[in-house]
Amino acid sequence: MSEPPVSGPAVGEQPWQRLDRRMLIVEPIRAIKDFFPLIIAAFLFGRSDFSDLPWQLLVAVFPIGWGLLRFWATRFRISEGRLELQTGLLNRQRRSTSLDRIRTVDFTASPLHRVLGLTSVKMGTGISSVGDGDLVLDGLAKERAEQMRSELLAGPSAQEIEETAGSDLGQAPRTGEIVAQLDPKWAKYGPLTTTGLVAPLSLIGFLIYLGSEFGSSADFTKYRLDSLAIGLIAFISVVLFFVLAIVVPIAGYLVANWGFRLTREPAAWSVSRGLFTTRRTHLDRERVAGVSIGEELPLRLAGGARLSAISTGINLLSDDSSVLLPAASRGVVDKAAAEVLGVQSPVSAQLRKHGSAAATRRWTRALIPVLGLAVAAGVATWLGYLPTWLLLALPVLLVLAAVVAWDRVRMLGHLLTESHLVFRSGSLSCDREILRTDQIIGWNFTSNPFQRRVGLANLVATTAGGSQSITAIDIPLEAAVAVANEAVPGLASQFLAEPTITKTT
Repeated sequence: MSEPPVSGPAVGEQPWQRLDRRMLIVEPIRAIKDFFPLIIAAFLFGRSDFSDLPWQLLVAVFPIGWGLLRFWATRFRISEGRLELQTGLLNRQRRSTSLDRIRTVDFTASPLHRVLGLTSVKMGTGISSVGDGDLVLDGLAKERAEQMRSELLAGPSAQEIEETAGSDLGQAPRTGEIVAQLDPKWAKYGPLTTTGLVAPLSLIGFLIYLGSEFGSSADFTKYRLDSLAIGLIAFISVVLFFVLAIVVPIAGYLVANWGFRLTREPAAWSVSRGLFTTRRTHLDRERVAGVSIGEELPLRLAGGARLSAISTGINLLSDDSSVLLPAASRGVVDKAAAEVLGVQSPVSAQLRKHGSAAATRRWTRALIPVLGLAVAAGVATWLGYLPTWLLLALPVLLVLAAVVAWDRVRMLGHLLTESHLVFRSGSLSCDREILRTDQIIGWNFTSNPFQRRVGLANLVATTAGGSQSITAIDIPLEAAVAVANEAVPGLASQFLAEPTITKTT
């Protein structure tokens, strides 16, 4: 049922094409949804004698016509190595990009799209740092979308990839192989992700506010709550906390990642997932510059982690396209990371520590703010501005700060292997970032007065993928220079005033 090419201006004998004809059903429905408040208002506030019925019907019919016109105004073509897209009714827009700029291809299908056999195709173009570099064709027949993906991500053959891939995994990589797929047990990690922690923390904040309302006997009398009501409120709060902290994140995790699969294809890594709205992302294998293993503290304590790709063409304002593996067991994440990289050592090797000076900075930056808060709270309590019982929370904060500082020291490190550069830092939010050395396009050395005093610096390796850089925090200056020289010989050494400082101690 695909719409045949239509006549119109062409380049190189390639005609314009329209979206699939089945979008004639989707576009009016979408337009009615967009104009729904206006339609309801027209019928609610019209005259009761129905004398305004023609105008009311016009308001109802207008969105349908608008949706049909929007379908006819959308055209695209692939011609002479470029993809061109023309959209808009009143505000006409024509966009064009070279095919070799396309790095990712995403397939998204809403329930209505799935019923009609359609999919929405979004192409990342490598200029997504400004948020508007993606081209979207919504929607195409599934067969046409697959054909277009093959055209856009045409890469080396499976045999060429196997012959050129440098792997220490003991066997050549096989295309079409499922690297990882959803295990329902992974859902237990849903409440430990950042999204899963937001709802229960919001509830705790609300309960603290509610407690302040009932904080005095006068307030308690004003609300006239007896012991049964207090008990009921407490019970409902516990149930809500359980639902928001456990049930909702687990359900959300399963809905978002149902049917998850990470598959190795000849030219791309394919990630598919979703229960109601399905999504399939294809990352050009040649454009994957490395991976990032998310090791947030709650996930680490539960033996889990996340995996994302460092790849050009990923929208920096929305990193959904870079996800290779959602929160899962650490063993599965490490195995998938090694498969994507083609080597095991950057994933599992022990990192080099940054020394006592870097450790001292971790401790002072964690403890000094808490000690300053303790002094301020003590003065405020002495002056009568704060209740005395609040001082009991200060030792708890001090212990928590010490634990975070210890964990930050433990997680800080770097490593340079034969083909990859590895940086890791953080605690509550921690990432092990692994970047191919042949993808490094520059170095930045930054050092504030406190770092310079103890011989430390931040080493930033810039690249064209992901967030455009990875950073080693508080690394000894001599080690930073040695890493930069060894990772990309000649790139940093030409700017050194004293070559002797490149010697490794």
